[in-house]
Amino acid sequence: MNPARGVIDGLGFGEAYHAFWWRIAARRRQVLTDWSRRHNALFIHVPKAAGLSVYAALGMERPPDTHAPAAACRIADPAFFDGAFRFAVVRNPWDRLVSAYHYLSQDSAFPQDRVWARRRLSRAPDFASFMALMGQSWTRNQIMGWRHFLPQASFLEVRGHNAMELLIPFEALDDGLAYVASRLGVTVKAAHRNRSSRGDYRRYYSDDTAALVARIYAADIVLTGARFDDGDRSVRS
Repeated sequence: MNPARGVIDGLGFGEAYHAFWWRIAARRRQVLTDWSRRHNALFIHVPKAAGLSVYAALGMERPPDTHAPAAACRIADPAFFDGAFRFAVVRNPWDRLVSAYHYLSQDSAFPQDRVWARRRLSRAPDFASFMALMGQSWTRNQIMGWRHFLPQASFLEVRGHNAMELLIPFEALDDGLAYVASRLGVTVKAAHRNRSSRGDYRRYYSDDTAALVARIYAADIVLTGARFDDGDRSVRS
């Protein structure tokens, strides 16, 4: 297990369930696409990290479940996984959390996400209220069981280690996609950006709530090299 995990109480049960569910599902569900096999490449779609933009830009078909973690893909076909070019987009954890909360609070979310949000986020009409819930260990554990709030590392690691060959910073998406397209010999389209009116993610946090996120997502901070003061990266929601 990543040593950055377990630094705060109430964290880890969601990750454990997520990993257990995918160990079973990987043998029963399609997690690898024809595009991946044709190009010997595997994109791991971290929730709220520009995944739909990547599919469109590289002409990729979406798998039945777009958020299959790296560990599940390796279970599905170890030989393919080990030989494939593996890449993902990663995002500043403070920015990603703001984006995930707002996505799940709007009507345009997928139906299963709306159902979950009505049950779990009904007491959080704004982000400050949401962070108050995240400050309670039991409630935080319930919230973090949902895929949009799981650490990015839990999607990208196999046996506790980052399994990606390339991590594209969210704010450098265009350059990252250009590199991937060149490496694979495919045509890249301009990445569609869902512009957000939320503004700088930093304005949503107090010193205390920013520190709470740093503790919860310690593994992601190590993975991405992100800092709270990286600035406004909220150009794709």
